[in-house]
Amino acid sequence: MRTILSTGPVAVGFLLLSLAGCGKDESPGLVRETWDACYLDGSRIGYVHTAYYRETDAGRPIVKIVVDSKLALVRFGKRVEQESRETTWRSEEGAVSRFEVSAGQGASQQKTTGTVAGDKATIVLTAGGKAATQPIDWPAGTRSSTGVEDELRAAPLKAGETRRFPMFLPMFNSVVNVDLKHAGVESVELDGSRRDLTRVDVRATPKTQTDQYLESTYWTDDRGETLKLAISALRMTAVRTTAVRAQAPNTEPQPDFALAMLVRPDPPLSDAHQKHFVRYQVKLAHGAAAEAFPSATYQAVAAAADGSAEITVVALRPDVASPAGTVDATPVEADRRPNPFIESDDPQIVKAATEQGGADPDPWKTAVRLEGFVQSHLRRVDFSKLFDTAAEAYRSKKGDCTEHAMLLCALLRARGIPARTAVGLVYAEGEQAFGYHMWTEAYIGDRWIPLDATVGRGGISAAYLKVSDTNFNGVDPMTTLLPVTKLLGRLKIGVVEAR
Repeated sequence: MRTILSTGPVAVGFLLLSLAGCGKDESPGLVRETWDACYLDGSRIGYVHTAYYRETDAGRPIVKIVVDSKLALVRFGKRVEQESRETTWRSEEGAVSRFEVSAGQGASQQKTTGTVAGDKATIVLTAGGKAATQPIDWPAGTRSSTGVEDELRAAPLKAGETRRFPMFLPMFNSVVNVDLKHAGVESVELDGSRRDLTRVDVRATPKTQTDQYLESTYWTDDRGETLKLAISALRMTAVRTTAVRAQAPNTEPQPDFALAMLVRPDPPLSDAHQKHFVRYQVKLAHGAAAEAFPSATYQAVAAAADGSAEITVVALRPDVASPAGTVDATPVEADRRPNPFIESDDPQIVKAATEQGGADPDPWKTAVRLEGFVQSHLRRVDFSKLFDTAAEAYRSKKGDCTEHAMLLCALLRARGIPARTAVGLVYAEGEQAFGYHMWTEAYIGDRWIPLDATVGRGGISAAYLKVSDTNFNGVDPMTTLLPVTKLLGRLKIGVVEAR
């Protein structure tokens, strides 16, 4: 069952595009330019190009920063190409006035624009031909996404020093707190050479999601110039190089990014999707496992003294009791209404929801009918994309688990049933491993009950582990994957009891 969700090139591009720096003045207006080659497990996957221009706006000098990334990954044997561009306009002192971010593949484009006025910014997110506007706080001194390297270049960290500042990250469409820590001097392999460089550990924490964060490592020279960046959870690196080397054709074989993220439990689960009850023991290489897995109506989490967690999962249905000790939030208005990704007001979505959901007043029977419809309607599995909107998926009739989950979510809302998507892990019996996956939750009666339109079984088995959920209200799709990054390469799953 290859329904596994993998963090895609969009996320990788936004995570790496913060690697920008200075170079020589080569043409009027161009004041800095750098090229960085990007790697996955040592195999080159693309590049990031950053250019700083000096311009004028209404007679005032400004700096325009353009960050272009072009990446290609292998995902379940399918080559996925992704291009993104971020443009930021700011004062020479660093105050951001506006920005634009676009990313996508072919006709599937997403665009974010922002304008800053005082301590507020207005974000406009456009996807599937629809736009949503969201105001966000913009603290004084907020940097653009190149803020880490700009900071280090302006004032290199000294031994033992730490710093914090706010920075806008397109991946989250929000301002994050960035913490820098001088972590000593290391011998680092660069582009064909080794150098002793200062290591700077970086943590970016969204102001609205303080329990989530992204960690990365920068290596800088004595002047504070960043020469290498690593995101260990994704096994990604970016190395400063020349334009020719960064853009050179890549003929080397690439690892399959999605398959490398599988987690094999001990022991394996037999007949996994026939299981109605499973008790797991989950451990993280670093951190408390109970903090990475939330309580849900079908998932009870109990922390252990050694940092591991016991997680009990049941195949929840309206007539099945939730595990003891579970808690979950009640629906909010955003779980009911449309947005640019869950277009429950799209005429074709509304028509399909009416016709395919049936006339039975029982919302669970309606939900199961719609789950089965989505499973049969999206006939072509497409691992070459990460996110299409619900309406795009309906019209193209193709997609992977993300499109199945979002389309079912839209159909449920069109029938007046609150719905959201969940991200976590599902057991893939062919691989005998857990892989990252997205499914749907519908609020039936007084509980959130999960469904998985990728397989259409009339609900899920106990071979799922939930990590987070979202209603896609005012968020970039990549934000939904942030909790997963804390697990990559660090997770161990044991099966204690299954029946």
